[in-house]
Amino acid sequence: MAEMSHGTGDQTLEDGGLQELCAILKAGRIERLHFELPWEEDRWTVYFGQRPMHIPCGLEVEYTDLMRAIGESTNLKTIVIEQNISPCNDVLCVQLCKALCKHHSLSDLIIYLDVDGSQDCPPIFDILLNQVVVMLESNVGLKYFAFSFESLHAPTFWSLDGFANALKRNCTLERFEISSNYLPSGQELQRLVQPLTADGNGEQMNSTLIRLDLNVCKTVDEESVTVAANVLAKMLQNNSSLKELSLCSKTQRYSVDSFAEALETNHTLECLELIGSFLNLQRLLQPLTGDANGRQSNTTLLKLSLSLSIFVKQDDMQFHTSIIDPLTKMLQSNSSLKELDLTGTEGFTKSDVCALIKSLESNHSLQLLNLTSCAGVSDAVFPAIMDMLVVNKTLKDVGLHITMGLGNIIPNPAELGVDVIGDNFIGSVKPSLATFTQDQLQMGVESVEKKAAEQWLVDFLRTKVILKDFGLERVFYLDNQGQATGEMAWLCEEHLSQGEQKKELVRLPR
Repeated sequence: MAEMSHGTGDQTLEDGGLQELCAILKAGRIERLHFELPWEEDRWTVYFGQRPMHIPCGLEVEYTDLMRAIGESTNLKTIVIEQNISPCNDVLCVQLCKALCKHHSLSDLIIYLDVDGSQDCPPIFDILLNQVVVMLESNVGLKYFAFSFESLHAPTFWSLDGFANALKRNCTLERFEISSNYLPSGQELQRLVQPLTADGNGEQMNSTLIRLDLNVCKTVDEESVTVAANVLAKMLQNNSSLKELSLCSKTQRYSVDSFAEALETNHTLECLELIGSFLNLQRLLQPLTGDANGRQSNTTLLKLSLSLSIFVKQDDMQFHTSIIDPLTKMLQSNSSLKELDLTGTEGFTKSDVCALIKSLESNHSLQLLNLTSCAGVSDAVFPAIMDMLVVNKTLKDVGLHITMGLGNIIPNPAELGVDVIGDNFIGSVKPSLATFTQDQLQMGVESVEKKAAEQWLVDFLRTKVILKDFGLERVFYLDNQGQATGEMAWLCEEHLSQGEQKKELVRLPR
């Protein structure tokens, strides 16, 4: 990124900060701008380098020079806006969307809104939403658009119809992402995907969109999520351009039968991500499972991501029948899938994980199996992985990112709900490792010496030396939904406090 940093400290409008920002924008030396307006703040924080700049906010503030500079910037690629909407907010976001209507270099626009729960319909939100739609209809360079908002109460003003109209007219957008803590109605969602659905003559109004994401972050009833799943699946049955589709509902079960029907007829989708707790997983996997003659009804899907959350394991036999058996049967017979992501799946035992790994002995297409943060993954599954690698020569990566060999580096990882260190196995060295060939050690464990060095590092990190001698606290980073990303770091108090204010990280117990 060709971003700029200047000296130390924060700059404001009074000492020329806004003028400097405009000058740098016009010179084409900024690729990414990040605007942030927290609750109860009277100024925007703008990130465009290694430290922030502050500019005033308010209904009376004019941003003409800044908007003109953004419009004239030839190298600006990404804009991120985090704004808490209230009646007294300014109109920077609205003006920004106006400035972007004819902007050609911008490729990514990401907007996070937190709506004041005391307001039934903040006027500024409605104005902003309309302007975002106008911008999407007019901009001819944007590739990725993400719109996320949260509200304490069900928003009567939230509608997807404007976005549906934008998808009819926009011919450059490739990824469209909607995140909310409330689910739109089935009818609204149906209107949203209508431009992506072929008519009786097989024609689509929008054939440029490659990826569609729908993320629901609040508890809704099972029927509503299932309706949303059915709408998306029906669109897939009549779509010939979409490559990736994601539906996330972490707090509710929903049926995936309709997706199975879509996979039987759709031959363009390459990535399907379903996050939640699914009903009838066996039916979903049928199009990907070979029959007695080795034939599959779907051979074009390359990546399947299934994060089976809030699954309550009632008894071992039921779990095997509904989850483990369909997965192992699919893996044994599938000849096209390249990636299977089961991140965060609950209910697995060591035997379940070993059964999944063993099924790969007869699989010759899968290149990545991701078991990050899955229950049942521990040092005990390592022998099963090594045995499988003797037979399987196509698998390139097994994602574990868990506590294999980490001992007590984290007091109770299961309770924290986090994964810790990267792809390599970090733990005590088993003498038998030295007898395996390099091909068999394609998981990343290259030698006994490397293992010993990694173990020394883990032993060091278990201590409190870093806190005592360097004054650094241990933290885990969080994603936009407040979930742990699996990245761990040690930070000073100043940067730790900034991260906590932005809800980007969580401090771990000493």
